[in-house]
Amino acid sequence: MGQYLERTYAQDALSRSEVELHRLVESEVQARRQAEAANRMKDEFLAVLSHELRTPLTAVFGWVQMLQSRTIDPATREKALEVIERNIRLQAQLVDDLLNLSQIVTGKLQIRREIIDPFQLIKTTMETVIPSADAKQISLRLEKDVQLPAISADPARLQQIVWNLLSNAVKFTPKGGSIVVALRQLRTELQISVSDTGEGISPEFVPHVFNRFSQADASTTRRHGGLGLGLALVRQLIELHGGTVTVESAGLNKGSTFAVTLPLPGVPAQFPEAETPHVPIGGALEGVKVLLVEDEADTREMIAYGLQQFGASVAQASSAAEALHEFAMAAPDILVSDIGMTGMDGYQLLESIQSQTPQPPPAVALTAYATLADKERALRSGFQAHLSKPIALSELVSVVAGLVKRAS
Repeated sequence: MGQYLERTYAQDALSRSEVELHRLVESEVQARRQAEAANRMKDEFLAVLSHELRTPLTAVFGWVQMLQSRTIDPATREKALEVIERNIRLQAQLVDDLLNLSQIVTGKLQIRREIIDPFQLIKTTMETVIPSADAKQISLRLEKDVQLPAISADPARLQQIVWNLLSNAVKFTPKGGSIVVALRQLRTELQISVSDTGEGISPEFVPHVFNRFSQADASTTRRHGGLGLGLALVRQLIELHGGTVTVESAGLNKGSTFAVTLPLPGVPAQFPEAETPHVPIGGALEGVKVLLVEDEADTREMIAYGLQQFGASVAQASSAAEALHEFAMAAPDILVSDIGMTGMDGYQLLESIQSQTPQPPPAVALTAYATLADKERALRSGFQAHLSKPIALSELVSVVAGLVKRAS
């Protein structure tokens, strides 16, 4: 009897061991499959990233070489400059998307809410995609309820949401198509929808539309660029606002409709007419002495030349130490400084200037450190403005002119 029990216990233990071993093997196989899938996704992403970085640079590099040849006619020259600007903006947007996604994943991206007029914000955002739509002869139409309430949202992030939806619609809508943006109040929510007559979405891909790096066509023969980040960012940003985003499509070649909803704070909309942005003209900086500090020579020369075209006198420095010497010699009206420099950075430079003079001039941080935390640090450190690279010269001129006028 004892031997029988021992044999039974041994068989039970062996069975349990076999089950446990089988479970461990299955777990190991599953983990290996997940790791292989992650590696494939990483490799595919890096391949797409390389493609998306190189493609715009090809157009830029080619047109720059032709401009240097000085043999092209004025009309072609204008086209070349338009192509260069458009592709540079694409590169900047790609970098911004990657940084924003990184901030969201790490929980560092914060929403700065304001009470805003949704109609004016969306109207302004639509204007930024008009050139791309016109190039494909796509009609853009904005529809809205007669009266729209105010909403509580981060204006920069909401503009980013709408821009991504509009850019996506323009990208996938063929020549001669149409896009309709509609604003509707749905009881306690505001709905913003973007409908297009574009390529549509297959039923199989609809559940994956908002996934990071997701592409309906990730092959080497795909017709449309992008990293598959735009719609993922839309979902993440709208969820940070407490809203939702959905997509509907009747299928391939039948268009699609993306709709975001935002909760309403119950505040009546009372907004003044929006002012037309001021674009500086020649002479806006006449007589203004600028100390420009930038360790990258090409960037420094470009900015200096641009400021001089608006009448400024520009003293240049390639380092903080050189800037301190120039500051003592030039007595500038304003400091425009890079942040990340070897030896002494822009923060230390400003601190040194502030300690040397009882009334330091206004200062502008001009930097590739472009996160919200970077902006807040710059303002806390004494900079009156923070502009992230790449910059629009008109914006820099407007900021410089405004700060100098205020200081005087």
